Amino acid sequence: MWLATGAVWLKAEAQPVGWTWEGQREQIPPEFRWAEMLTIPKPIYDQVIEHLQSAYPKEGCGILGGKGNRVTTWYPMANTENSPVSYLMSPKEQLQVMKRMREDQVEILAIVHSHVASAAYPSSHDVAMAFYPDVAYIVVSLADRAKPEAKSYLIRDGKISEDGLQVV
Repeated sequence: MWLATGAVWLKAEAQPVGWTWEGQREQIPPEFRWAEMLTIPKPIYDQVIEHLQSAYPKEGCGILGGKGNRVTTWYPMANTENSPVSYLMSPKEQLQVMKRMREDQVEILAIVHSHVASAAYPSSHDVAMAFYPDVAYIVVSLADRAKPEAKSYLIRDGKISEDGLQVV
């Protein structure tokens, strides 16, 4: 269970072994991790949902950029697998986005994708493809298209821990 404590989320059954300054993530095991809540402005969140809805009935995907824990930019991506159960971003398109992020002076904060018929929780394929341990993975369930549900996770060494997500 995760408890909101101001600007951080804390796993209730864990004893914290460290803390983070705003904008930094320490290398603390997920079960003991204090995390800054990822904050997404509502207009950007709406763009994300619109993009993912437009990919339906296939999974949609993209990258969120920003600084610290604050999202400032959305980079929609094409799902090259064109699949309702998995996604893959083109390496060429990823390189173009990384160049744009450098130009925009932002960091990659989250990789986003949708699940068209299942819960907002990483699948075993999602876990196997999670190559960035310090980046949030946001899964948006479109099982109820009228009420998309977004959740953020950290995935490290095959372990999943829910991270905070706030739309403002």
